[in-house]
Amino acid sequence: MLVSLTPFIKALCPATHLADVNLKDPSSKFKEGNKLEFRVLSTDPANDKVLLTHKNSLMTTQLPLITSYEGLAQGTLSHGYITSVKVHVLFFHPQTSRLTLCIFLQPHGIFVTFYNGVTGLVSAAEAGVAVGESLIAKFHVGQVKVCRVLHADAENKKIALSFLVSSSFTPKSK
Repeated sequence: MLVSLTPFIKALCPATHLADVNLKDPSSKFKEGNKLEFRVLSTDPANDKVLLTHKNSLMTTQLPLITSYEGLAQGTLSHGYITSVKVHVLFFHPQTSRLTLCIFLQPHGIFVTFYNGVTGLVSAAEAGVAVGESLIAKFHVGQVKVCRVLHADAENKKIALSFLVSSSFTPKSK
């Protein structure tokens, strides 16, 4: 959805960010000329781009917003949205007289994005799924999740995350 912030500034709210659930017919909920509230996800002044969200869970969160790789403390909780679910495809060809090919999907992880393009990875082990359960079946692009920061490497722009956010967790001191 193209949004006019001012007569001279337009922004984009992708279909995956119109609501917390996928809308089958967004035009029935959003009418031209309506005044709506959005939250800015990122800006790119060099290319005159502004990316918005209308997801209620991101707009009303009381958790801290992750806007930079700098200064992230282990144990920080924040809402993020899933941008990719990755699996490795393993091919297995047994040494038999028959030509057979077995394909195994091995879970890799889930990429979660916060604000200003800050992205982290939730490993399959930290996703909170049962052994053998499919990441693709349980998680989808656009889904909002509460994440816990396990480790942040600002220099390399990497964040290790977990969906396991139990209240009994206490961050390790440095």
